[in-house]
Amino acid sequence: MDNKKKKSGIQIFFDCAQLIIALFIPLAIIAYTVMQNNTEISIAQENRKQDLKIADERHEQEIILSTDEQEEAALVRYFDSLGKLLEKDMKLMNRTSIARFKTLTALAQLKSKRKGYLIRALIENKLITMNPGENLIIDLSLADLTGLDLSTNMLVKKEITCANFNQTTLINASFRGVTLTAIFLSLIIFGYFIKNRQARSKLVFDLPMPMSYYYIGSVWPVSNIYCTWWIWIEYSLNSIGLFLMAWISIERYILIFYPHAISQLSWKKWVLHFLPISFCLSWAPIFFFVIVVISPLCINVWDFTLLYCGNPCYYTVNILVQFDFIFDIVFPITIIMVANMILVIRVTYQKISRRQAINWRSHRKMVLQLWIVSSFYLAFWLPSTITLLIQMTALPSFMIDQLEAMLFLIDLIPLFLPMVCLSTLPDLTKKLIGIVSIRRNVIGAVTFKRDMGQTATIAIVPH
Repeated sequence: MDNKKKKSGIQIFFDCAQLIIALFIPLAIIAYTVMQNNTEISIAQENRKQDLKIADERHEQEIILSTDEQEEAALVRYFDSLGKLLEKDMKLMNRTSIARFKTLTALAQLKSKRKGYLIRALIENKLITMNPGENLIIDLSLADLTGLDLSTNMLVKKEITCANFNQTTLINASFRGVTLTAIFLSLIIFGYFIKNRQARSKLVFDLPMPMSYYYIGSVWPVSNIYCTWWIWIEYSLNSIGLFLMAWISIERYILIFYPHAISQLSWKKWVLHFLPISFCLSWAPIFFFVIVVISPLCINVWDFTLLYCGNPCYYTVNILVQFDFIFDIVFPITIIMVANMILVIRVTYQKISRRQAINWRSHRKMVLQLWIVSSFYLAFWLPSTITLLIQMTALPSFMIDQLEAMLFLIDLIPLFLPMVCLSTLPDLTKKLIGIVSIRRNVIGAVTFKRDMGQTATIAIVPH
């Protein structure tokens, strides 16, 4: 009986195995067929996309060539008609009107490169470059000069101060190398910031570079050395500002709650004041000089069409770029946030408990000033820092289109920092208002008697 039971059990096992195999083989064939079909369909779709992409690129190339030929023909027609017009013996008024009409029509049909050729021809023939007091031959008001480039490679020390560009469209126009009266306004702006050390260094060394990029649309001058030192200056100044603000937040807390910790002993002054500030000023320039300028781990390859010439090559070293981001950006920003939160919590606790042994009147102004400046730093740094942190840890494409605008906010710090500091100095603000305000003249009347019994009244105006 036992042998029969064993045989029947083995028979049942083999029957079940055969049934499973019989069911699995068709399912496997079906699954393989479906996967093969999907693969073929995806390959066909990819090939179709490639064909469509190639066709679109060819079509765009044909459109570009056709547009280029049309612009070339328009420019040739313009020069021919303008030459014939100037050769004719007409009245100046008629020539001026016709030349203006043809010039505006040609500018509307041309792109930036040929617009530059046209403007250069007008300047060289003294049709828009006039001496003060002379009549203007061609008026360029309301002209479309989008993308115009009047840089030094086209015009050498040319002045167009007498040309009329009233209501002219100058989108992405470049007047690099051309003398303009706006230089005077730039000097006024630099004079305003000249007394603020941190803003002065940022303005003089760093801000002109991104301003030039946004103005021209590309990096100029096109040089690897320029890009290398630009990155070094940019990263160094940003890190110096963050580290200084972080340590100021800590030192502010020490000065308020432990005012004698620094002033009692000289070694404490060195440890709690001079050494940290020296580290804040020296760490970033040395660190970025090694990894950007010397660059022992890789070779920098710059893209002159991108802001800051793209990223330095150490961005390809994960450990190094993570250390840079965490230590040079996240670490000081976290210190600023935590120091301000602790200060607010302790101040609130002291006021609630009414056991304050601190002279708040002597420290209130310093707390207010540094809290406003710290909040200003956080407001401009936190958006880009949080976005980069999410991109590095979770979503690489998180707000990638808005990141450049967030990074641009950092360049606004040295521009608005003096204004923020001025708002925290009411005494200086009152003095400035007193300087620019108009004093009212007070007229007083003085009466005296002359010898013959006559009375005279004299008005006295004090200065």
